[in-house]
This record gives sequence, C-alpha cells and structure tokens, in this order.
Amino acid sequence: MIKRLLLLICSIYSLAILFHRFKPLPRGLNFTSIVRSDSEVNFLQDVTYGRRGERLQEQQIMQKIEMEIERAQQFILIDMFLYNDWHDNTRLFPSVAEQLTRRLVQKKKNYPRMPIIVISDRINTAYGSVESPYFSELTKAGIQVILSDVSQLRDSNALYAPFFSGVLKHLPMFNRYFLPNPLSFDDSRMALRSWGELLLFKANHRKVVINEQAGVISSANPHDASAFHSNIGFHVKGIIIKDLLKAEQAVAKMSGSDLSWLSVEKPLTEEKKKNVAVQAKIVTEKAIKRTLLKEIRAAAKGSLIWVGAFYLSEQMVIEELKRAARRGAEIRLILDMNEEAFGKRKGGIPNRVAAYDLHSLAPGIQIKWYVTAGEQYHAKLAYFDHGNRVAALGGSANFTRRNLDNLNLELDVYISGKREEQVFIDMDNYFARLWNNDDGRYTLPYEALRPPAKWQRLLSYLQEKSGLSTF
Repeated sequence: MIKRLLLLICSIYSLAILFHRFKPLPRGLNFTSIVRSDSEVNFLQDVTYGRRGERLQEQQIMQKIEMEIERAQQFILIDMFLYNDWHDNTRLFPSVAEQLTRRLVQKKKNYPRMPIIVISDRINTAYGSVESPYFSELTKAGIQVILSDVSQLRDSNALYAPFFSGVLKHLPMFNRYFLPNPLSFDDSRMALRSWGELLLFKANHRKVVINEQAGVISSANPHDASAFHSNIGFHVKGIIIKDLLKAEQAVAKMSGSDLSWLSVEKPLTEEKKKNVAVQAKIVTEKAIKRTLLKEIRAAAKGSLIWVGAFYLSEQMVIEELKRAARRGAEIRLILDMNEEAFGKRKGGIPNRVAAYDLHSLAPGIQIKWYVTAGEQYHAKLAYFDHGNRVAALGGSANFTRRNLDNLNLELDVYISGKREEQVFIDMDNYFARLWNNDDGRYTLPYEALRPPAKWQRLLSYLQEKSGLSTF
C-alpha cells in the first residue's frame, strides 16, 4: 500500500510538472506581427566604457523615452521589468526610476484626460511584500498601473511549481513576514508566499514604451542600479506601432485589465521618411527564437553574424551557431563576463560555459568579453550580414531557454533591408567600435579569462535544463 501510494503521488506530481511546463499560453502571446514595409527604425545605444582611467557613459535610450513622453498627444503605454531604486549604497546612481515617475506625473497633470498606463512586474513589490513608492505615486496621479499576472505563464522551474501551488500555498505560515528580502538592501522582511513566488523564476521581462507616434523597444530598465549598463534599443515609427500596442494589450488582458479601447488612429507622422527600405515586425516570446534560428540557418560562407549578449545559453542557438561556422559563416560574439550583479559577484555562468563550448568546438567563431566595472553589458542583439541582405533582432530577450521558450514575457523587433540604410550602418559602426576598441577600452580577447571548470560546465547545463537559475 505504501509503495502504491508513493507511486500515485509521484505520478500525480509528474503530471503536474508536465502541466506547468506545457500549459496553454494566454491568447496573444508568442506573437509574430505581419511584416511592415513602411517602418522608420533607428538604432539606439547606451555604452559605458573606459578611457584613460575614467569610466564614461554615452546614453541614448532614456533620452529617447523621455522625448516620446513629451511628444505624446493621445496616450502613453510603458511596459518595464525593473522599475525601482534598490541598490547597495556603495555607489551613487542616477535616480532613473524617480525621474521617469516625475515625468509621467507631470505629463498627467498637463494632460489630465490623456490615458497613461504603466505595466510592470511584481518583482518591484518584492512579490507583494513591499509597496512601491513609484507605483503609489503614479496611481495617486491617476495613472493606471498594471502588475503582470505571470502565474498564467508556463513554468521554467517546473520541478518546483507544483510544490508551490499544491503544498506551499496551503501552509499556515504562507502569509507570515519572517524571511529576509533578497531583492532589497535594507532590513525589510519578505513573506513566505513572496519567497515562494520568487523561486518560480518567471517574469514580465519586456522593455517597451509606446505613444501614438512612435515606440522604443530596448534592453534598458528604469532601474537606478542599472543606470550605467550598456544597452541597445530601437526607435520605431509607422504602422508597426499598432502591432506593438496589440502585443501589450495581450499582457494587460492576461493581467485582468482590458485595454482594447486603446487604439492608434494615425501612427505615421509628418517626419516620416520617403522611400523607407526597412522592413520590420514585432516578435514576442518563442517567436523570437524562431526568428533568430531562421536567420542563423540562412548564414553561409560570406555571411557575418554579430551577437552582443548579456546571457547566451540556449542550446539550439549555440548548436546552430556551430553549424553556421562550419558552413563558412564568420561569427563574432561580444559577451558580458557575468561577474557583476548589482554589487554581488557572480561566477561567470552561463556565458563562460557557452563561450568555451563555441570556442573549443567551433574554431571559426571569434569571441570577446565586454569590460565592465560594476555595471553589465546588458545588450540583447543579433545582427546578420548576408551580403545582399542584412537583418537584426533585438529587444528584451536574452539568448536563454527562459527568455526564448514561452516562459518569460519578452518582446523584440526584427528588421531587414539593405546595408545602405542608416539603421544598419549604425549597427555596423557599433559592433566595429566595440570589437576594435575604437576611442576607448570596450572588449578583451577570449583568452583574457580562464576557461570554466568542469563543475561550472555541469552546473550551467543543469541550471539551463531545470530552470533552477536566474538566467
């Protein structure tokens, strides 16, 4: 009887794991828009680098976001993952979260009838254990704040998810505040339920700003401790704004808020360029992975692939890069060292493991490390030069299983066209500058870091497969 009971429990738990891993997605996710041929797209970059012993910053993304907040006349919709001022006080950071909040509140005062909506992740409230002063201030000003209901998403940490929903939620101390808060640097306490939600390791990871005229899609967060990160982004105009809005309406709907009344009547502005030759589409969640793999598989001899990545660990992406190298494609990777995490040291996982795998088994792949000093190389960008055609994919999604397999909420823009278009010239210059260390110290050769130990390679593999990780 005991054996049968244990077998029954194991069977039920196994079925629960499968459900949490493959349950149906909310409608509107894993979205691919139609290709828009009228799009005006500009490349944005935030770069922190060294020059003559100084750390310098060149930042475009938040400036562009602030500009679009000022230019908005019909509505503003913002979807941001990290929106807080938490840091360890060992370094002074710009008040990015406060500045964005003040701009939005002032905009609402100037245009009280204008809808302003902010979508974000529950991580900014320590999963319900603390109150966000910025969200409170926005709400008080009449700005709608939507905290994403990611419980409807599939679980990357599927081994743990059934325990959370089937056991942890029913414990008497579930709502007791007796645990330390790992997300903050003060003495605040965290409820058991919040810790339990944290360990699910899933999030609304998007970084999008939209008004009726333009959109900004990037890898940057309005998060004080992230203020000096090196990021990438795209400023887009055209009918593609409707696709951006549709993708965000799906997130609002799954979170219990109906934004179907919000629409874009005339997204093309007077400044629209004539004879725009850039094609663009919005891709979210696993559609990002499909788009990425399709471009890598199209690479052959004569092709050049650039990748700038904070995290690289998704096994299908790594294998396709190897195959492309064997076909004769030239591949250049600029990777974060994965040593910095908001004042805490990391062990180089997963990038050092991925770099070792690619470097040792695919000699045609060249790799460099981005030099950081407390901040992160936070880019999520792939650029493809096939000779007669170029393309790029960038936005919020890291190149990991969690970001590319319908687990997190993610949003990227894919663009393609001729090399002569300014957006592609700007990306060419961006990668060449970092690779060649033009006018500063940006990157180090692969050999500058020691290869990962066997235990690190095993740990990275297990974390990627099981979901028991933060990447």
